[in-house]
Amino acid sequence: MRLSDIVKKQERKSRAVEPPKAKAKTEIEKPILKIDDDRAGKTMPAIEKASEAVPSGAKGDSVSTYGSCIEDVRSISRNVAGGRHFVIPPSLVNLAGAIKNYPDEVLLNTVRTTPDTYLYSHSVNVCILAITIGVDMGYDDTDLELLGTAAILHDVGMLGIMELTTKQGKLSDAEWKRIREHPVKGHDAVYRLLDAPSETKKTISEIILNVHERADGSGYPAGIKNKNMNKHARIIAICDTYEAMTHPRNHRETRIPHVAIKDIVNISAQNFDTAVMRHFLNKMSIYPTGSYVKLSNNEVAKVIRTNNTMPTRPTVQIILDAAGRKKIKEEIIDLKDVS
Repeated sequence: MRLSDIVKKQERKSRAVEPPKAKAKTEIEKPILKIDDDRAGKTMPAIEKASEAVPSGAKGDSVSTYGSCIEDVRSISRNVAGGRHFVIPPSLVNLAGAIKNYPDEVLLNTVRTTPDTYLYSHSVNVCILAITIGVDMGYDDTDLELLGTAAILHDVGMLGIMELTTKQGKLSDAEWKRIREHPVKGHDAVYRLLDAPSETKKTISEIILNVHERADGSGYPAGIKNKNMNKHARIIAICDTYEAMTHPRNHRETRIPHVAIKDIVNISAQNFDTAVMRHFLNKMSIYPTGSYVKLSNNEVAKVIRTNNTMPTRPTVQIILDAAGRKKIKEEIIDLKDVS
């Protein structure tokens, strides 16, 4: 069965659920788009403000680890821009450990953006997604470190053309040509400036060079096919695409996570490794962690945990009641347990 058939089958099951009784939180009515447009000077909507809380426990640890990774990416970016050497970010070890111990809490952070430049949050978000898939695929610590390092560095080649990421409207052919050169620039910068054993630098640089290649050979810079791509690059390719689709970019609209998942599935046969895609869907599900949904009783909830056996019934935290008021008392519902 094709991946697109699997998703369609899951959606048919979701639509087939009997209408719930009054106040029963049994069914997701529709996904809701999270808007976070700091660059336009807009205030975050009530749905996002209502979900903010003082972090505690595993959630607090994941927020702290995420913040450390952002600062490491900022530091690396300054070093690369200045032609200075840098080391593998120490926060990666903590991040990989956090993903192993409380993956859903870490994944919740991937809805974040950094308003000063997309590159920082994008790099960390892709790193989190990639390590999550790597863990699901049974990668050992060595492979997870290589995967995570390449993921967090995969766009350093963009540092010289950041003005294109803030341009309003569509990019010209000449501008797209410059963007398509960034994997080579990133490969060269990492091989030249990363303080690591030669073999490690070679592998990480190769991964970065392959991230934007595609299974059918339609990618760039070399147009190689899936069988010739580095195995880590195949993971990062999917994660990079999903993260970019679900976060603001000036030259295109942001997709709702639910829609982004379907769009990726629709192009997966031509673009992505089938085995990796299955692991991606296993972890992200139809309603990804961190996405917002409207329940059948008109309450708004945030997905905090996916359900592999029942993808249309995740665990959610109620954010707004049916009247649109912020929920004062924390309410978490596992939809698979509600009838």
